[in-house]
Amino acid sequence: METTEDSILRNDIRIRQPVHGYRFAVDAVLLAHFLQPEPGMRCLEIGAGTGVISILLNTLQQVEEIVAVELQPELAELCRQNFVQNRVRGSVLETDARTIQSSLPAESFDLIYSNPPYRKTGSGRLNPSVQKAIARHEIKLKLQDLFECAKHFLRSAGRLSMILPTFREADFNHIIRRCGFFLRRTKYVRSFAHEAPAFFLSDLSKTAGPLAEIPSLVIYETPGVYTPEMSKLLRL
Repeated sequence: METTEDSILRNDIRIRQPVHGYRFAVDAVLLAHFLQPEPGMRCLEIGAGTGVISILLNTLQQVEEIVAVELQPELAELCRQNFVQNRVRGSVLETDARTIQSSLPAESFDLIYSNPPYRKTGSGRLNPSVQKAIARHEIKLKLQDLFECAKHFLRSAGRLSMILPTFREADFNHIIRRCGFFLRRTKYVRSFAHEAPAFFLSDLSKTAGPLAEIPSLVIYETPGVYTPEMSKLLRL
């Protein structure tokens, strides 16, 4: 498999990723900055890809340990290599997130996070690249599966965090109620200030509490020109 090595945060982080397969995008960077773990937390990433979110989290925050779960063998191997290169305190499990209950103890993580597949099976055009198709469509992991996984592995005071496009917001809210989670923090993302939100970031917990609504992030001032806030996240 042909790969490239790309940088984030002014070359602080180097990521190997496929040339023609799944490659990380700005949504991964947005989620990594949205996460707010307390020092010493044990973290679990579901659907890690090449590991960019966990690597950013490890660089930006002080966490005890990160376990990254990735189903696709080639991406899991790149994730391991990227963990080593960027000195991540953690491990990579090449397995299906729907069947990891036998591999990890229940209620053993303080923070679970994911940039999950966005599209339901049968919606939109399925990408001919298997890597991209699995990453973008609910072929191997449905939103419901992610919540069930978090319900099993989160400690009582733990948090589940994710990024989703706004066209999945109704499904998201329905699953929250069905699985007994509570929305605790949310932030919308707009491509341009005058446009409707394209994505939303969320923090959820097993216990009820106040909801913090963070002002929207705007990515671009004009086409191709990042806003100061977005440039800061990318450290351009």
